[in-house]
Amino acid sequence: MSDIYIDTAHFCFIFIITCNKKKEYKDKSIEELIALEGIDRLSAPTVSKHIGSYSTFYDWAVKRKETSENPFAALVDDVKQAYEEREPFKPEQSKAIIKVALNAKKPHQKWGVLIAFYTGARLNEVAQLDVADIRQVEGIWCFDINDKGEYKRLKNTASNRIVPIHSQLIEWGLLDYVKEAGNSRLFPALSYHIKDGYGRNLGRWFNESLLPKLKIKTDALTYHSIRHTVAEQLRNNAVELSTIKDILGHTHGDVTIDVYASKLRKGLMQKAVETLKYE
Repeated sequence: MSDIYIDTAHFCFIFIITCNKKKEYKDKSIEELIALEGIDRLSAPTVSKHIGSYSTFYDWAVKRKETSENPFAALVDDVKQAYEEREPFKPEQSKAIIKVALNAKKPHQKWGVLIAFYTGARLNEVAQLDVADIRQVEGIWCFDINDKGEYKRLKNTASNRIVPIHSQLIEWGLLDYVKEAGNSRLFPALSYHIKDGYGRNLGRWFNESLLPKLKIKTDALTYHSIRHTVAEQLRNNAVELSTIKDILGHTHGDVTIDVYASKLRKGLMQKAVETLKYE
C-alpha cells in the first residue's frame, strides 16, 4: 500500500451531509456543503462511528508500518464522549448502586457492576472477560482486557490493556468466584449478540431495572456513566492523565506512547487504581 491517506474532503463530506448522500450534493465543494442550511446531517453517534472506523483502519496501517501515525486517534474518545453526553454518578448514587450489586443473586450482575466501578472498563469489555483473563502480572492480580477468544472485540488498539485488580474486589471475593468459575468465560450466562456483543443483557438489567429501582434513571445516566465516574475520580485524585488513559484504554494520540503504553509498570498503575473509593 503506497498511500493510505484519507482525503480530508471525503471525511468532511461524511461528517456534514446525509447518510444517503443525496444526488444534489455530489458536485458541491466542501465550502458549499458547509454553507448549506436546512439539510439533514449525520447524527452524532454516526459521526462517531465513522471516526472510529477510520481510526481502526489507521491502527491497522500503523501496525503494518504503512504509516507512522493515526491522525484520527485523538478524535475517537473525545468525539464519542462529547456526543454521548453521559454524566458520572454522584457519590451517593454510586454507593447505592454498589450496595445493590453486592446483593445481586446473579454473578454477572454482581461482578459485572463492581468490576466496572473499580476499573472504568466498558460494558462489553467486562461482559466478555474469560476466566483466563484474570491473572497475575508482575506479582499483581490483573484483568487482561483483550480480544483473544470467540466473538471478543475491542474498540481500538489502546483498549487492549492490563489493569490491576482493586484490593476491594479481592476482599469481596472476586478471586474465589474466579476459582469456582472453572475454565470458561467469567460470565457464561451472558449470551452473545451480533450488535451488542456479550454486554447486552447486563446493560439492559443495569439501565432498565437497577437504575429505575433506585429512582436515579435519566437519559444521561447509564452503565457507561460508571466509566465517567471512574475517570472523574481518578482526575480528582491527581492521577496523571497518561495513567488514566492507560487504565481506561484511551488512545494517547501519540504513536510512541500508544505502542509502549502496555509497558507501564503495573505497580504504578495499581497505586492509581487503589485511589478509587466509594465509601
